[in-house]
Amino acid sequence: MTLAARLRACAFWVVTCVVFVATSAHATEPSVSVSPPASTTCVDQNELVAALVRAGIEAHAGGADVPAPEIAVRLEGVPLALSVTVARNGAETTEFLPAATCETAAEAVAAFLASTLAPAVTSAPSVAPAPAVRPTLASPLTPQPALRAEPARVAALRAGLARVEGGETPWFLGGLLAVTGVIDYALLRGEWSRLGTPEHDRVLQTAGCGMWVTGGIAALAVGPDRGLDVASGTWLGGFGLAVAGSIFQGTAFSKRVTAGGLFVSSALAFVNVAHARPLARLKAARTEIADGTPTRERTASIERDFAASDPTIPYWLVLAPGAAGAGVAAVQTLWTPHVDSELFGWDLVTFGACGAAAIFEGVRGSPWGWYRNALRRAGLRELSLGPGPGRAGLSLTGTF
Repeated sequence: MTLAARLRACAFWVVTCVVFVATSAHATEPSVSVSPPASTTCVDQNELVAALVRAGIEAHAGGADVPAPEIAVRLEGVPLALSVTVARNGAETTEFLPAATCETAAEAVAAFLASTLAPAVTSAPSVAPAPAVRPTLASPLTPQPALRAEPARVAALRAGLARVEGGETPWFLGGLLAVTGVIDYALLRGEWSRLGTPEHDRVLQTAGCGMWVTGGIAALAVGPDRGLDVASGTWLGGFGLAVAGSIFQGTAFSKRVTAGGLFVSSALAFVNVAHARPLARLKAARTEIADGTPTRERTASIERDFAASDPTIPYWLVLAPGAAGAGVAAVQTLWTPHVDSELFGWDLVTFGACGAAAIFEGVRGSPWGWYRNALRRAGLRELSLGPGPGRAGLSLTGTF
């Protein structure tokens, strides 16, 4: 054989080996086409593709019909019962994955596909080969891009938070109470000698003014989460002390009943002070989600704060005793002949204001209750309760 023929033969075998190696490498690393998952799976197509790429598998987003030798992946079901269908060379295989949640569904699918589709590791028969490295997912809990809350949930959350009152320091209300207490005390003190006010009435009137002043300052000091309840309890209690101290003329019965109703309302308002509601955080959350879609994790955190925003005693129940006491006192005054009562007019005002506010709060209901009803109408439930029911999920209800 001539030198030229030998060179041609060597070149032929070199080219053949290169083509064989390239073909083998391509065959062991097929391209995976991920079809858009069903909306009920809680798995995002792009997140799944990114997880497969991190696992060393060539993958891209695509449809179900792809030419050989690509592998088509199709995902169906719900997180509690996910099915993964792998199609290759005209054959399909469907596997059912263990139950997962909406937050871990993408990681579970990625881990399964990585272990199923990762190329097999082969070792050459040479001496002391270099250790082969097979890329896999480090853990089924590998961090993934955060899932966003459903549009219906976000819309209900925005509307619900708009119904929450408070969340800021009651500067106006606290300042008004403090200034009113100082002015009223100055005016009353000037009238005591002229009217001959008894000592016990002076003490009660002074206590009422002092309660307004200290309560107004306290409302500013405790901050936005408790300030509104402190101001409400202070106003009702101070007004009750003033009525009991005969700041208005009227029958003894009407004074006792009016003041008693106001005292009960004040006590109920102060019971709410013991429960620090996260009103400031909810106000910040209302601004945060006004123009954006929060993650499911952030939405669950907001829902937990929202659930804690209801007062221990509903506002309608706080106002009801004050309205009832004023109403009974007004009726008694009407049925008592020849009585010149300044308190009668204030009883009518108190009955009308507190009664109307109590009815309004009762009809309006709890903002958190309204939000839960909105979720149920949309086929959803609070994220803090875990997965489901959802439109295609499961739920468990009952009494424990």
